[in-house]
Amino acid sequence: MDKETLIPRRPQYRKPIRRRPGEAAPTHRVYLSQEQPLREGPAADGRTYFRARLDSEPSPEWMRAYRAGLLGVMPEDRDAVLRFEFQGDSVRFAAQDAEVGRLRRVLERRVEAVNSILSGGRS
Repeated sequence: MDKETLIPRRPQYRKPIRRRPGEAAPTHRVYLSQEQPLREGPAADGRTYFRARLDSEPSPEWMRAYRAGLLGVMPEDRDAVLRFEFQGDSVRFAAQDAEVGRLRRVLERRVEAVNSILSGGRS
């Protein structure tokens, strides 16, 4: 047979992997490091910024779940959550010295909430 008479094959259909409820890919978990957020130098806008470290850079799927979870944030945490800027494997936020501990706890709760969403409700 010459090349002109070959019928092109369609690409093989691959069935997506179905996971049972409560089973998630282990890569979609992010943890906040135990060390205190580090103070950054003075910013041009006059604010003081702090940086909290994560154990790894969040995957796009993790970030989608994080953003989706913001819809149900309690009003007292909403202003804190809006300050968080995810940059690679760290989170940057503007804060006064007195509020750093509270903001870290809010961030810790959000990270745990997203991890439990992605693991199917199990921690």
